[in-house]
Amino acid sequence: MQASSSRWIVRIPEAERPGSGDALRLAAGAVLLAGVLLLVGDRSLFFDELFAAHAASLPVRDLLRFVYRHDAHPPLYYLLLKAWTALFGSAEVNLRALSALIGLGLLWATQRLAASIRPAAGPWAGAVLITAPLFLYASVEATRYTLLTCLYTWAALETLHIVRDPGRPPWLLAGLFAGLAYTHYLGLLCCAALALFTLGQGRCVVRRVFQSAGAAALLFLPWLPVLWHHVLDGRMNPPWRGPLPATLPLQILHLVGFGGRAFGAASMYLHPSAPSALQLLLSLPVLAVGLLSAGSVCPVDRRLASLLAWCAGVPTAVLFGVSVWTGSLVAYPRYFVFVLPFWAVAVGIASSEARTWPRRRQVLGALSLAALLVLSLVSLADFATRPTAGSGDRKALAAYLRTYVRPGDAVLIYPRWEHLSLRYYAPDLPARIVAFGSWRDDPDPFVHGRWIGRMGAAHGRVWIVEWPPMPPELFDATYRRLARTHRVREYREFDGIRVTLFVRRSP
Repeated sequence: MQASSSRWIVRIPEAERPGSGDALRLAAGAVLLAGVLLLVGDRSLFFDELFAAHAASLPVRDLLRFVYRHDAHPPLYYLLLKAWTALFGSAEVNLRALSALIGLGLLWATQRLAASIRPAAGPWAGAVLITAPLFLYASVEATRYTLLTCLYTWAALETLHIVRDPGRPPWLLAGLFAGLAYTHYLGLLCCAALALFTLGQGRCVVRRVFQSAGAAALLFLPWLPVLWHHVLDGRMNPPWRGPLPATLPLQILHLVGFGGRAFGAASMYLHPSAPSALQLLLSLPVLAVGLLSAGSVCPVDRRLASLLAWCAGVPTAVLFGVSVWTGSLVAYPRYFVFVLPFWAVAVGIASSEARTWPRRRQVLGALSLAALLVLSLVSLADFATRPTAGSGDRKALAAYLRTYVRPGDAVLIYPRWEHLSLRYYAPDLPARIVAFGSWRDDPDPFVHGRWIGRMGAAHGRVWIVEWPPMPPELFDATYRRLARTHRVREYREFDGIRVTLFVRRSP
């Protein structure tokens, strides 16, 4: 057995090990991320960030109970954020700084994954990642997706080390698997992708990786009842998700390739505004770079090419397949942040090999990369000038309500979770705040109309805050009933959040 195992052992050259070059690139990445964080880090929190901030503010026992009742994923990120905010506070920049720090870990893992095959590819992969708008978006958001992607990339790197040295202890990979599972249920698919990759890598490798998977499964065992509860409760396919857009594959290409915001080609949260023909046209340079990169990785190292294909392809195929089967948007486009480091590794290896390409291939690659660079700059410029576009400017909303809401006013919020924004930005709002409704449990319109009538009789001024817009039945029950005794005094929007003020009519 020893003889058969020794042929798999490959010593990592000295040039591929971490050194001063890695430190310089990480320092450059830290400066860039710090600059982006200072530029947009104090923008308004969007809903998922407010949800995370609220969860992190709870005691640990209440946090776990909150996740059980209201979330659709495990609590590892919330626990890390709780420890982080206990040290640095819960201002917007502080909440997002944790993701920026994790983003540096993701940059390190991406560089090491590329350099493990070709030392010259490490700087190129790092450059692709650090200039990718999708990476910068995710690294300045208080959400779990940077943590998930960092753990996934690190697990892929550790799996590659085990392939090279089957005698390597499996416990680090076991911890990474457990971290993936406790961060997001998508992490279970990530673990499966890495396990499937190893099936053709030799018996010793399979044994080590599956030992890691078994240890991680034991660590995840206490959470299985919660997972079962979430499945039975329909958390995996929330009913408020829209229908599956036909252009979702193009949106994913745009997000990974150049950030998606250019010309409204894609969004991390909502459907794109660009026509389908323009989306298809903008996908051509992304496809060209992807195909050229795939053609470069395979001759350099087929094992790495297989790893990249499994890691990017398995979760993507499952998410698309389930979305088509259910006919709904199971995974928002931002879920696909996990593809980005594997894209960066492939493009980095291709860039390091470009000098050996034929002339025509070099020209095509240079033109395609130039097009992606221009589109990325357009996406970053849009992000810098409209950082809350499509997700709601809750900070401006709270400032407006603090200025104009009077004692005795009623503030009705739809859906009910939107009250988290006022808890965070306007905890001392001098009004009676009544949260009502949600996409999951809309009240009966008739009963709701009577309740709205009582609210109108008790309050001369009624504010209605809604994002997203109410369903037609609930809208009619609310606005028509209030219109009997009140008139619309003012209407405003804050990047999609609607605010309407009703004032009682004179006798």
